[in-house]
Amino acid sequence: MLGVLPSGVGSAATVSDSASATVTLDAPGTLPLDQFNPGLGTLTSVQVSITTSALVQVCIENTSAQSEAIAGGTASGTLDAAFPGGAARAVATTQATGAQTTLAASNGTANCTAGFDATTGRFPGPVSAGDVTFFQQSNQGTNTATLTTSVQLAPYIGTGTVDVSYTAQNDTDLVLPAEWQNTAVAQGHLQASVTYTYTVAGGEIPRTGGSSYPLVTIAMIVVAVGIGIVLFARHWRTRRALEGGEAR
Repeated sequence: MLGVLPSGVGSAATVSDSASATVTLDAPGTLPLDQFNPGLGTLTSVQVSITTSALVQVCIENTSAQSEAIAGGTASGTLDAAFPGGAARAVATTQATGAQTTLAASNGTANCTAGFDATTGRFPGPVSAGDVTFFQQSNQGTNTATLTTSVQLAPYIGTGTVDVSYTAQNDTDLVLPAEWQNTAVAQGHLQASVTYTYTVAGGEIPRTGGSSYPLVTIAMIVVAVGIGIVLFARHWRTRRALEGGEAR
C-alpha cells in the first residue's frame, strides 16, 4: 500500500543567533539579535537566554611625598538586562570595599596608570605597591525562558532585529586626599542568545534508512508483471485445451 504525505504536514526545525558586548556601567543601551524570518515557516516557540556580569575596580595611589594619609572607600555597579516583555531578565550587582589604610609616600612611579589596560578598559590584575591600595569585586546573573504564546512571539517575528535592553549604573564613595590619584572602573559584560523553533509548511518528514518510495514503485511493477504472466499462462492453457478438443 503506497502512503502519501499530506500537503499540510510540516517538519520541525530550529535556527539561532547570539551576541555579546562589553559596556561601561554608566548608561542604558541595547544588544540586537536577528528576528525570525517568517519566510522560513511558522514560529512555534522561542528560547531566550541572558548572562550579565558586573565588575568594579578601584586603584588609589599616594602621589605626594607625605605618608600616613588614610585611603579607602566603596565602589558598586549594576547591569540589568532583559528581552522584550521582561523575558529572561538577568541582573548582576556587585560592590567592592577597601578598608581605610595608610599609604606610604610616593615611590615616584605611576603604578595605577601603569597597571591599567586602556584597550580593555580595566585592570587585568591587582596593582601592588607600598603607596597603592587596590580593591575589586565582580558578580554574575543569568536567566533563560521559553516563549510560546502569540503575544510573546510577536516581537521576534520579522526581518529586522529583536533587542535585549539593558540599564547600567555605578557609584563610588572614596576617602582620600584631593591631590592623590584614583582610577575607578565600572564595567559590565552582556551575552544573549535566541533559538527559534518553527515548522515548515508542506515539508517532508525526515525518513531513516533512505527513501522507501522507489522500493514501493519497483515492488508494484514486479507485482504487475507477475499478474500479466499468470494471465498469459492461463490464456495459453485455455487455448491449448480448446485446440486439443478440436483435434479429438
